[in-house]
Amino acid sequence: MTNDTNTLNGALRELGETMAANLTTQGVASTWDEGLTTLAGKILDITPGPGPTPSFDGISLTGNKNILSAADSEYCVLSAQLTDSGSAAAVSGETVTFTVYKSSDDSVVTTLTDDTNSSGLATVSYYGNGTGDIYIKSSANSILSDPYSIEDCFKYDSASSNKTSDYSVPTGLSMSFSTDHYVISASTTQGKQIQLCSASGDFEVSALINTSNRNMGLRIGTSDPDKNSVALYGVSSGTGLGYTVNNNFNTNRTSSTISNNTWYKYTLKKENGVYTGIIETLQGTVFGTWTQSLNDWNVAYLTSAWNVSMQIKEIKVKAL
Repeated sequence: MTNDTNTLNGALRELGETMAANLTTQGVASTWDEGLTTLAGKILDITPGPGPTPSFDGISLTGNKNILSAADSEYCVLSAQLTDSGSAAAVSGETVTFTVYKSSDDSVVTTLTDDTNSSGLATVSYYGNGTGDIYIKSSANSILSDPYSIEDCFKYDSASSNKTSDYSVPTGLSMSFSTDHYVISASTTQGKQIQLCSASGDFEVSALINTSNRNMGLRIGTSDPDKNSVALYGVSSGTGLGYTVNNNFNTNRTSSTISNNTWYKYTLKKENGVYTGIIETLQGTVFGTWTQSLNDWNVAYLTSAWNVSMQIKEIKVKAL
């Protein structure tokens, strides 16, 4: 212990002498112990610098919705959490960019930004505008998250709650809500339809439909669909597309028919004036597909062909 004390005292005296010599060159005569006192004062005046900056090597992107209805001004809250595989330290004040891409061609729809909070979390809201299928990636300092996918629909109604007031139901049809679906009934032999929305460009309308005698479906047409439109339907004499041009009705269908009192997914697409109708089971087995080239119509409907009652839910209209 004595040797260690002597060594420490010698080192301190040497530092004091060095500091005293420096002071003397500046015109301040000092002894070694005065030099050591001055050195100690300078050390105490040093302002501590910032600690090590927390790093991150990953971003976790989550959202609270996967389907949006632009007609109902719905939005998805997106949250990006910066992560560090080697430390649990939060990274605050880091700018995170959320880039929204259209799934069909990977084009950029929009970008959103937010700075991480004290928990290392950045949050933005994406509002639906009918873009169609999209995906989002978040990024910061070249670190990129996995994509988060959303169906951004013009119109979406899961029928999980009663929204019958959102629809204009014409005379001859009634629409009611029952637990998890709508019931639409026709009291007339004439074709009737409920307009869903008007959508420009290429788009599709789809729904889950269960009907007792198969005479219901989806329609895309003009503001007067009785004159110009194409409809996807299932009937007792055949299932397929029916289309009307200038009051002339035509059919493109097969003799096969779907089952009564069974849920099917109906999808009617419009792409560059070509209309494709698809009916499939809920398990994804395609029951039938029909295609017809027609004019460029842009209004989506639920439609009734004859006296029927149908159950319907998961109504979507979205861009392609």
